Amino acid sequence: MKTKMNLDVVAENEEERRIVDFINMLHKSKEVQEFLQTMEEEAKRRNVFKYRARIKNPASAIRTYRINKKNLDNAHDYIGITFITNTEEEIYPIIDYLKKLMPDADYVDFVAEETIYSPLVY
Repeated sequence: MKTKMNLDVVAENEEERRIVDFINMLHKSKEVQEFLQTMEEEAKRRNVFKYRARIKNPASAIRTYRINKKNLDNAHDYIGITFITNTEEEIYPIIDYLKKLMPDADYVDFVAEETIYSPLVY
């Protein structure tokens, strides 16, 4: 069954092409790959229960643009990183680490946003 989420999406205008070019650049970037590797190593070092990272898919970004009207400059989820810890207390050092590593970055304060997940969810 075809749905809007699994249809091939092709850039149809200049903004959509900018989005695709940017995401393709992220996927090819050695710096981004090294950053994600560093995050994975940090997760292992901290004995994180589950770590996951992804660079947004170009088709998904185009859908976001079309549905939510978020262009290249308005969307902030091109790279996503998830740390799931065994206890709430274990997430705080990771948040502090990220804040020191990227002081000017946009990020979700996991605890304040109540996006901490229990390992029992899996």
